[in-house]
Amino acid sequence: MIENFNRTFFSSNFCVRKYAEERNSLDDLFSSERYFLDRILKPGMRVLDIGCAGGGLYAALRQLTSDVNYVGVDIAPKLIEQAQRRFPDAQFMTLDATEPLPFAPDSFDLILMLGVALHESAYRNIIFGTVGLTRHYFLYDVHLKRYGTEEITDIEKACVVNRAGMKNRYIVTPYWQFRVYLENLRTEVVRIEVCGYYSTISANKKVKLPFEPDRVMTACVLLERRRGNDSPQIWVETLPWEEDFEQSIR
Repeated sequence: MIENFNRTFFSSNFCVRKYAEERNSLDDLFSSERYFLDRILKPGMRVLDIGCAGGGLYAALRQLTSDVNYVGVDIAPKLIEQAQRRFPDAQFMTLDATEPLPFAPDSFDLILMLGVALHESAYRNIIFGTVGLTRHYFLYDVHLKRYGTEEITDIEKACVVNRAGMKNRYIVTPYWQFRVYLENLRTEVVRIEVCGYYSTISANKKVKLPFEPDRVMTACVLLERRRGNDSPQIWVETLPWEEDFEQSIR
């Protein structure tokens, strides 16, 4: 179950106002998100958006194609109410994605989970439990760092503070741990493509980390479902790692 903390945080008046104003168009999306969405979103696709907030991503997707069958789910009832008012032609549901969702296997063409793994410590459970709902693609984002022994999920060690003074986790995953987890999904995922860039959070005083922040990378990860074959898992990366780091992980 997703923690009550996140349910309360994203139901706050601040977050409701924030998501009414932000991420409502393609121009609001990060370059790594556009890198994949411009390529994979096709007319007629059925899309599940996990952590849809106020539904703004639906408006952005419709700028790429007006023919999108969109379902948004979120844990925050206030955000879902907002989304339903703003976009009555789409479907929105208040659901906890760490619990089984009421959809059949292979019932979507694309699952989006943008922003969730950056703040929700149970994100791996969500991926594992929902990747079977898509016929084709699963797209999510993550914060990566080159070194480290474990993922940082302690809100007292790594957090982001919003303008209302509320703290939320800022989850950062060592690259080796990120890779091991996805390799363990080889029975479900045949191809993994990663596109990322170094974050500019060093100038953001609202992010607190126990290490130098200029080495944190923000990356989008595209998982492609395996369709009944035994071919090896393929990795494609567009990441600005230095050569010495590439050698250290071989």
